[in-house]
Amino acid sequence: MTGVISLLLLQACSSGDGSPAWALDRAWLEPQGAGVSGFHTWTLFNEGWESSLAEDDFVCSVVVSLEGQALATDSLCEGCTNGWSLSGHILETDCPDPWSTDPRWTRLTALALGPLGMGIAPMSPFPDESVGGHAAYGGDWTPHGWAYPSSLDDGGHVPPTWDGEQPFTWLPAWAWQLPR
Repeated sequence: MTGVISLLLLQACSSGDGSPAWALDRAWLEPQGAGVSGFHTWTLFNEGWESSLAEDDFVCSVVVSLEGQALATDSLCEGCTNGWSLSGHILETDCPDPWSTDPRWTRLTALALGPLGMGIAPMSPFPDESVGGHAAYGGDWTPHGWAYPSSLDDGGHVPPTWDGEQPFTWLPAWAWQLPR
């Protein structure tokens, strides 16, 4: 487990200047009996990241520990096949105050697997092995990006279906612009 946390924070040391202006939120869930556990990692970048998308604009990260249970089919987003209600708490961060305790980092309340939306299918990192990743941040479902079996990151090839055995990764299709 420590290795996973280290990997999530291995976004490198901050060499960017300024306050966070952009955030990416990646999630990872693995089956745990009848439920799931995992991490939701917010990676924050400074203003310059908008035009460069460079790691040099990294500011800090927040890792949220997740625990959850399967949702009933009628609670899922349209076309979704699996979903989980989630609760989380900040596990680790290298962000300074007030970013280190910002309540937005723990607002994720559910994740689901479903159809790819909004024309993002061609941009998928694993086009034939991804499904749509959907998220709820205390309200309605919203398309989040792609979701895929985590073993694909290590060169594995498995179908993009939740089998209750393999972990899944949710990769965002866009960044959050943070208010100033």
